[in-house]
Amino acid sequence: MPRITPPPDPPTTTTTQPDALTLSQQAICQATLAIEAALDSCLDANPIYLTTAEKEAVLLRMPVLQARLTELNYRLLACAFDVADAHGARNVGDYLAHETHQAHGTMARELRIARELDSRWMHLHAALREGRVNLAQSVEIIRSLNALPDDLDAGVRRDAERTLVKHAEEFGPNDLRRMGKRIIDIVAPDIAEAVEGNASPMKSAQPANASN
Repeated sequence: MPRITPPPDPPTTTTTQPDALTLSQQAICQATLAIEAALDSCLDANPIYLTTAEKEAVLLRMPVLQARLTELNYRLLACAFDVADAHGARNVGDYLAHETHQAHGTMARELRIARELDSRWMHLHAALREGRVNLAQSVEIIRSLNALPDDLDAGVRRDAERTLVKHAEEFGPNDLRRMGKRIIDIVAPDIAEAVEGNASPMKSAQPANASN
């Protein structure tokens, strides 16, 4: 498996500053290396010796960290078409399924979610990046948003996204799923009856096709 090597430090002079692309490359690679090093440092640590307060604090932080790491993975997946091209794969999901021994269906779903977040649901994407929603909540929110009529006003669609993300601060995936089914009643009650009368059956929860 290829190893990540720290990018070289950019040359620093009084007149030359590292550009945004260089800083971005450094941040992602260095964060990945730091996470791996931090996990290596506690390989043999036994959490039984943590105090009750410490265990609680770590357990409460774990979902936030998992969400943020998942989002970074999605950010990479959404732009890694060049990785697939380099290996002659149909898409990066297929390549990773083979190389990391994961189910092709699982990686196809991951790629679809990554592309949805990157191209459509920017507010949800930001919330996942900041750890304000978890993956299970995100999946239900995407499912609800994808079920909205195609001709729905963009402003109403945006309000629906923001409202569901806001409610994710208090509600879990099951509640968000139920809320999503009546989200138009919540954000645009004046048009809800017309929308429900003209809406086609619930569209598939699957985001955009990941075959390309």
